[in-house]
Amino acid sequence: MKIYVKSRGGSQDYCWLDAETGIELDKPPELPKFKVDIDDFSLILQRQGTQLALLVTGLISSKRVDYQNRKIRNSVLWITDDESCLRGLTIQALGEEDEPLGEQLAAQLDEMIYSTTTEPGFQVDFSKMKNLAKQAKHISRLESSEPSALEGKIGNLSTFKEDLQNELMQSSFPKVDGLFLVVVSPTLSHNNLDKDKIWRVLSNQVDSDDGWITLPLKKKPGDLIGVSTVSRKLTPGNASHHPGPRNLPPELFQRAKIVLAWLGWVVALILAVTLFMVYQENQDLTQEKRQLQEDKETLAEEKETLAEENRQLTNTRSEGQELIEKGSENGDEVMNNNLPQVSPRIIDEPE
Repeated sequence: MKIYVKSRGGSQDYCWLDAETGIELDKPPELPKFKVDIDDFSLILQRQGTQLALLVTGLISSKRVDYQNRKIRNSVLWITDDESCLRGLTIQALGEEDEPLGEQLAAQLDEMIYSTTTEPGFQVDFSKMKNLAKQAKHISRLESSEPSALEGKIGNLSTFKEDLQNELMQSSFPKVDGLFLVVVSPTLSHNNLDKDKIWRVLSNQVDSDDGWITLPLKKKPGDLIGVSTVSRKLTPGNASHHPGPRNLPPELFQRAKIVLAWLGWVVALILAVTLFMVYQENQDLTQEKRQLQEDKETLAEEKETLAEENRQLTNTRSEGQELIEKGSENGDEVMNNNLPQVSPRIIDEPE
């Protein structure tokens, strides 16, 4: 069993401590990656392979304060493959029906996490904390536990806390790697949950009138503990353990290996040729597109040139028309000026 504690002394700031060795850490490698407010009570229980990790935060010390006379808050992380221990600790951390969350567990930890005026940090009694977990295992009835349903549920904390405790006493955890088995946080929003990896969640942000909200879990290959996702290598020595036909003759087995190897190379070659052809086709399309763009620009320039020539011809035509009209007027004037002047002829009337 591994135990990590986050706390502080009177003058030193908060840090993680390996309870067994007393070595300070930035954070434990097994720390569940689930966003909660660690200043308030929260409980996160996650399955990590064959082990379980239980993190409880915001456990207020009744005896210790920092240099500003603020109560110190403890966080504890237990790592073990003993399911009954962590089921019992989870039940104990939730407390009785009218009891504040974590109050009972916080009081017990006050006897195991301490600091002195002569030391800047804090100390942990590892043996007592280990015994606390072992004693908590008797709360859950693991020997008579039934496997629980593999479906996620979200509910109101105040309404369903006792229901969850009863379920933990009677049912074992699903064996799905990475699954957040229990998450309890009064301020956790329903919308911020990764519903694919949740088994049980309690929060006061969930409406109590909704009852338990069921979430079907989506298992991925290899999630189930005990199911190996690593295939054994095909060799004559272990061919009989392969899920294919048993008692395969060694020479036939070798031929099958050669054929499979060649098939692999053929598939890779076909894929490479296909990718090259697609690349070449894309290059050709790009070139054609570029040529069309250039042709379009050339046509636009020719159109502009023709328009300019048309404007010039129009102007020339207009100037010619004006000259013709002006010449006509001048001609008429010259003709009028060159006509002979005839005096009016007087005809005598008879008297």
